Amino acid sequence: MDSITDAAERLLQTTGSFTMPKLAKSLGVTASSLYNHISGREEIIELMRGRLLAQFPIEETTPGDWQDLVLSMLRLMRRAYCSVPALGPLLFTQTITHPAVISMYDRMATQFSEAGFADEELIPLISMLDSFAFGAALDHDAPHDVWEFPVAHDAEPSPLQRAIADNDPATRAERSFEYGCRLLIDGMRLQRER
Repeated sequence: MDSITDAAERLLQTTGSFTMPKLAKSLGVTASSLYNHISGREEIIELMRGRLLAQFPIEETTPGDWQDLVLSMLRLMRRAYCSVPALGPLLFTQTITHPAVISMYDRMATQFSEAGFADEELIPLISMLDSFAFGAALDHDAPHDVWEFPVAHDAEPSPLQRAIADNDPATRAERSFEYGCRLLIDGMRLQRER
């Protein structure tokens, strides 16, 4: 199954997508022969999901330190999504079934629960963090100069124009990500204290 997963990942990296016929062709086999080894496209996506987790292991955090866990997980997920950009949309449109990935999310939910978050908050919290990490991965590949205003010689610069002028485009995505992490953690802390 590793060779199938490798080939699917190569197709994603080079073409941005994969289909079973293209995957079979890249392996020099027929599409029907792939089903002797895997159940289908969904299983391949789950294998790639598990591989991402293995490539970007979760850092050990102090038990009970949910803030450290959040920061560690956000950085991990962003790096993982950045490593194979075309895989992200596939991961978000399919139910998670990979045992190691389920275990990672369960660990996160357990820490949140032990920190005092209510059970009904766990799924929204985890979904919010996942969405932020994925969005930050997309932003990572955005152009350094995200906004380009037309030149207006006599107009007073707007707040956005002033911010752009004071911005270092080369570090914008990284600074924005870290700023967002702090805001999310601060917001979670305030929510927990209610």
